[in-house]
Amino acid sequence: MKQILFSGSDKTVFDNMESFFTERGIITQWVDTAEKTISAISTGENFDLVILHEEQPDMAAKELIERIIMKNAMINCVVLSALPEKVFHDTYEGFGVLMQLSPTPDREDAGKIMDYLSRICAISNDTTQKPKGEKN
Repeated sequence: MKQILFSGSDKTVFDNMESFFTERGIITQWVDTAEKTISAISTGENFDLVILHEEQPDMAAKELIERIIMKNAMINCVVLSALPEKVFHDTYEGFGVLMQLSPTPDREDAGKIMDYLSRICAISNDTTQKPKGEKN
């Protein structure tokens, strides 16, 4: 993972996660509206992950995720939400949301994201490797 986009009206919500990621050489960027999120993705920046607060000032988070996927289906999304787990699942099912985090995430949450994405990367690498004995 190289670049993360934070999306939400209050930048301080992301401070703990941002410091965790920047200490590991990951570039972070913050925008304060859903429209700016779409704009940032549309400029061709290679974001690996969007961490968005469910409380967007200008658009429902579900709609924002739909629009992100339309721009780039390969971007992973994490949603900061206080919804009960079942309601969250029902709301975002089928949108490829990696996980739900607290509306006030901490460094431990950032570590969970890194672990989760590392496992996905490992699985992806395993499935793209040719079986032993198979020639190129």
